[in-house]
Amino acid sequence: MTYNDLPSRVIPGGAHTYSKGDDQFPEVAPRFLERGQGVRVWDDRGTEYLDWMMGLRTMTLGYGQEEVIAAAVDQIHKGSNFGRPSRIEAETANDLIELIPSAEMVKFAKNGSTVTTAAIKLARAYTGRDLVALCADHPDSASREGPARSLSARLLAGDQFPFLQEIKLPTNGAIRVWKVARGR
Repeated sequence: MTYNDLPSRVIPGGAHTYSKGDDQFPEVAPRFLERGQGVRVWDDRGTEYLDWMMGLRTMTLGYGQEEVIAAAVDQIHKGSNFGRPSRIEAETANDLIELIPSAEMVKFAKNGSTVTTAAIKLARAYTGRDLVALCADHPDSASREGPARSLSARLLAGDQFPFLQEIKLPTNGAIRVWKVARGR
C-alpha cells in the first residue's frame, strides 16, 4: 500500500466530505492539497493549481487572507462554541438581515444537509403537510456505496425507512414523493 492509498483504506470514499471523494475527480487530480493562498492551492509535492472549487465554494475571498486570519485568531483566543450564544452571532445575524431585504431572521448551521432538513421540518410545520418531493435526477441520486450516502440518495436507490412511504403519483418520473409518518 502506498501513502496515496491511505485515505481510501481508512475513510469511506477516501474523504469525509462526499464532494472531495475519489469518485468526484479524475485519476490525474492531486491526491492531497496541503495549502492555499488566494485562488491557488498546492499539493503535497509542491505542485501549484488554480483552485476552481474554492474550498467547496466557501472561500469567496480566497485562502490566506490576512484580515480574515487575524479576525479568526482573535475569536479563537476568546473561545468558541459556548453553551450559550455569543454577541458576535447576533451581530452577524443582524448584519445579514440588513443586507438581505427579504430576510426576517437568520439561522446559522453547519452544512447543507442540516439546513435542508430544517427547511423541510419548518415547511411541514408551517403548512401541516406531510409530503416530501425529490427530483428523481437530483445530483444526490447518483449511485453511491455505503452508509455515507445522503437520505435522498438512499431513498432514490430504494432503501426503506419506517417513517417514510413512497407515494406513486402519475408523473413523468422526474419527481418522486414520500409521505412522512406523523410525529416525525
